[in-house]
Amino acid sequence: METGSRGQDPVGWCCFCLLAFGVAMLAIIALHKLRERQHFQPPPPREQPSPHFPSAPAAEYTKQLKGKAEETKAKMNSLRKQKMELDHRLLEMLSTIDSLKD
Repeated sequence: METGSRGQDPVGWCCFCLLAFGVAMLAIIALHKLRERQHFQPPPPREQPSPHFPSAPAAEYTKQLKGKAEETKAKMNSLRKQKMELDHRLLEMLSTIDSLKD
């Protein structure tokens, strides 16, 4: 085998592939370490409300959300009924079309 042949040295290619794989693994490990450092930093201190006495704006906001949720549920039920009616009408029309084709 010639020493100057291009692309014919399997040992060289194996070494190159192993080197590339090693570099990729080191990069992945470094990224994980960076993420881990960011993840485990303590959060900045902030004032937390007491769980026993909710603040007035939070209670009002909760009431608004509950009202919106009820409205959404009612609207979903209405739309579900409309869909069922439209599906029924569509089936009737399809059966009418089939009977007219015959």
